[in-house]
Order: sequence, then C-alpha cells, then structure tokens
Amino acid sequence: MSAERIVFKVPNLTDLYMSVDSLEVFAKEGKITNDFGFYAAFMEEPDLAKLQKVLQKRFEVPPDLVTRITNMAMGEDFLKHLGKLVQIDPDINGYDAMRTALIEAASDPKDGFTIINVIKKIPAETIRISADFLTQFANELTTFEEYRDTPVQAIVEQAERQVSTEHPSMNYEQLPDLSKLGPYKVTKKSINFEINSLRQTYTGLAGSYNLEADIYLPEGISKPVPLVVYSHGFGAEKKAFF
Repeated sequence: MSAERIVFKVPNLTDLYMSVDSLEVFAKEGKITNDFGFYAAFMEEPDLAKLQKVLQKRFEVPPDLVTRITNMAMGEDFLKHLGKLVQIDPDINGYDAMRTALIEAASDPKDGFTIINVIKKIPAETIRISADFLTQFANELTTFEEYRDTPVQAIVEQAERQVSTEHPSMNYEQLPDLSKLGPYKVTKKSINFEINSLRQTYTGLAGSYNLEADIYLPEGISKPVPLVVYSHGFGAEKKAFF
C-alpha cells in the first residue's frame, strides 16, 4: 500500500484534496495537472520553481543512519511532533507511518530519498495534513533557522575581528591550499576508549559508551605541532568522511 492522495484538513471548511500523482508529475516534468492546479494558482512562478526543485532533490542518506536516528529519543520526539501535521487517520499521530516511509525511501535504490518518494512510501492510501498545525510548524521552522543562524553569524564576526586585529596585513592568496596533499606523510592510529557519562544512543540512554577516533601523526617532526580535532555530525560515523 502506498499514498495516493493528500487531504488538507482546514478547520471550519471542507477538506481539500490533491492526488500524489499530480504532485509527482509536477516534480518530474514541471507540468501542472489535475487538482494540483488549484494550489498552483495561489503560488508565484519563482515559488513554484523552488517547490519543484525541492521535490526533485535526492538526498544521499544511508537507510541504517535513518534507522538509528529515528530510534533515538530526539528522533522519536521530532517525528511525533511532525506526526501531528502528517496523519493517516484522523486525530492519530503519524509517527509510525512517517518512520516507515523514511526508512523505505532511504532503502530504495531506484527512486531514492526524495520528498515525493517519502510521500509515496507512507503505508496508507490517504495522507491527512492538519492545516491549523501547518502554520504552527512553519513558524517553528523559522524560529529554528534563526536560532541556527545566530551563533554561526556570531562566529563569523568574531573570526573577522580576530583576523583584522592579529593579522591585518595577511595575504590570503599566499596561504597553502588545504584541499591538496601536504609535504608530510602520516601514520594512522585508531583508538577506542570508554566514557563513563550519560549519553543518548540509538538503543536508548546509556550510562557509558565507547568513543572511537583515528589519529593521524605527521612523520619526521620532532617538535610540537598544532592539533586539529575533526568530528562528524549528529547521527553519522567517522567513516562517512571517506
């Protein structure tokens, strides 16, 4: 079973319907057909172009990563929050359906992890979108983006002040290209040690956990050199860099 239509539940108004097929045709071909035309009439051309681009975008996300994240407490909380917006039965949280769809889409080698494929993988003929919660969810996303951008901007400003104060005459064009190999060979050492601290894992809270790291030591250097610590993002693994 896969989703065939989307129902927008609007308070005090009749339900609005849209077929998943018409949305998929728009995503793949840019054609506005059938019931999607009703919604497209309320959008400007630049917005339609952005929507098509978003619907087309394929995210390279391993299915095991999706499974781990959706098993974590933070992942469950987010999906249950999203499940208030996307439901397969009236007044029933769509968490389970969303989790299944995300894993199925990430495991699909043909169509891959796209928004359209996630929608199609939801195990129900009808997806119900709560219009009153949609506005709330959009506002929360806006707040999240502002919260995310604020510290990034602060770091940029601090770095610019530091450079202008400590290195006012630095010629950036003469700095080495870090994308190219350097002059030193390195020896790789892998370490694994236990951290005795409370942490969220994909199986739940744990009182301790193992930390793995790879250390690259430059050869032929006898004096101390700067240390660079490079850590992967949330839910990823160190091998994801390579």
